[in-house]
This record gives sequence, C-alpha cells and structure tokens, in this order.
Amino acid sequence: MTKCPVCGVKLGKKIPEFCNICGWDTGEDFTLSPGLYQPDEEDRLRYIRRLDNAKKNWSYRIKLEKKLAEKPKEVIKEVIVEKFVEKEVIREVVIEKIEEQSNPQTNMVLVEKGKNEAGVMEASYYIGKYQVTQKEYKDVMGYNPSSFEDCENHPVEQVTWYDALEYCNKLSKRDGYKVAYSITKIARRGNNITKAKVIIKDGANGYRLLSSNEWEYAARGGNKSKNYKYSGSNNIDEVAWYYENSGNQTYPVGVKKENELGIYDMSGNVWEWCFDTINVSSRVLRGGSWCYGAYGCGVDYVLDGNPGGRRGSVGFRYARTK
Repeated sequence: MTKCPVCGVKLGKKIPEFCNICGWDTGEDFTLSPGLYQPDEEDRLRYIRRLDNAKKNWSYRIKLEKKLAEKPKEVIKEVIVEKFVEKEVIREVVIEKIEEQSNPQTNMVLVEKGKNEAGVMEASYYIGKYQVTQKEYKDVMGYNPSSFEDCENHPVEQVTWYDALEYCNKLSKRDGYKVAYSITKIARRGNNITKAKVIIKDGANGYRLLSSNEWEYAARGGNKSKNYKYSGSNNIDEVAWYYENSGNQTYPVGVKKENELGIYDMSGNVWEWCFDTINVSSRVLRGGSWCYGAYGCGVDYVLDGNPGGRRGSVGFRYARTK
C-alpha cells in the first residue's frame, strides 16, 4: 500500500491529488507515480528540499497537537470559544472591505525607494494591499482553482507560478496597461499552466510579480520600517494566520493588523510567489501560510517552489512599476 512520504498515511490504490492529512501534493509526486514524468537531477534535488521542509513542518504540527491535547478540557473549550468569536468579528470586517478590494487600481500602496534591513531600494513601485482573492481571480481568469471553496474573499490558492503571470497579463489588458510578460510554449494540466517560456517585456507598465527583494523590502515596512520580525509586528498573532491560529484553513484577506505601509497578510494566510529563480529551476515563495509554523512567516524566510506545482497554501499578490 502506497504511503504519503510526509505523514505516512496510507493513500489507497488510486493516488489522490493531495494527501487529506498533511496536504502534500501527492498527485504531482513522481516517486509515487513513476510514469508521471522523468525528473532530471535539478528536479530531484528540488524534490528532496521540498520534502525535507514538509517533514519538518509536519513534525512541528504533531508536536503542537500533542501540547494542545495535554491541556485541561476547560482550557481547550475556551480556545474554541475564542476562535468562534474571532470568526464573527472577521465577517463584520470583510463586509466593510469587499468594495475596496474589487478595484485593483485603488487597491495598491506606493512603496517609496529607500533603505531598510532588506537593503537599498533604488526605485519606487506599487504593491497590492491584499493578496489576490478568489473573487478577483475568477473575475479575470473565469475559474477558481482554490481548494477552499465558496470563500470569495479568501486568498486564491492552488495557482502555479505561471498562472500568477498569466493573471497579471490579463489584468493588465483589462485595465489598459502594457503586459509585463511574454508567455509562450504553454503546457497545461486542466486550467493550470505547468510549463511555459517566460520573457519580461521591456517598457511594460502592467501588473507583475514582485522580486524577492521588493517583497522583503515592502514586508519590512519600506522606508518606514520598524524592523519587526514579522510583517507589521513582533507578535505573530497580530499580523498572521499560521498553523497555531488558523484552524487549518485560509481566512479573508485584510483582517489581521497591517504593516507600516498599510499592507496586509505579508506574513501568513498563503505563501506568495515572487518572480525570482532559486536553486536553478525553482521559484521563490515568501511569507508563510496557514499550514506553516511561525518560523516560515518571518520577513527574512525564503522557500523554493516548483513553478508548475499547485498547493493549497500558495497564492500571490501583484505589483506595478511606478
């Protein structure tokens, strides 16, 4: 019987798209389905790194669950009540912000050039105040790939790096900007792009992904940085949805405290694709997510991701050159 390489649960005769216990993308794991594709050496090294990170995170989750199980029943009951109340508050906040999030041209923050712990930023740029939501994605792309369904104001997830680029181009065309990317030789799996040739277009003023350095500079608060550990606070629960407070789900964007620039969710909720290459063929992911530990939500933490892979904890936000 085939087992998940992360948590060890039996998967059954038919390999599911994702492990329903730990969330590992078993459907794209070439070690579980040898006929899926033939990985090269770069793919194998990337797989080993991803698997190692996933195992560490799973171990962290198991230890946390054991700690919670050791608490007295009355304490556990109090935690559940607090989360229920928190969700009620979330619904009220979301109603106030839906209209603002529906217009990307007013939904951006100017990040002015300057210096912080991320380094020197020589040019100013615009960044999305929120992670791209399921509603925004569906309005532009015509479908919603997310694993958390009927949550239109939650961040979109299950998007590949290529999907994020295609979204940016389509949004640029809709809003009258010059597209940032040339995307050709496209291969798809369902709606998702799994492989393509990408070239940055000269002179473009359209929506695009952030570079990893731009992401960290903004997450740290730009030239208004107070040098927090997480984006907007040293107290992670003020600014992030992560494993210890998420209840194993995403949440509406813009609910937690914003950072020094007024940007939300740069720590937690979902990982965010950046444009940069890391470890030869992988792409950079920043910010942590609902199913990751606190360490992954730090403004300096970097994870590598398969640009053609989909995960229920990965989304993105867009930027534009000033």
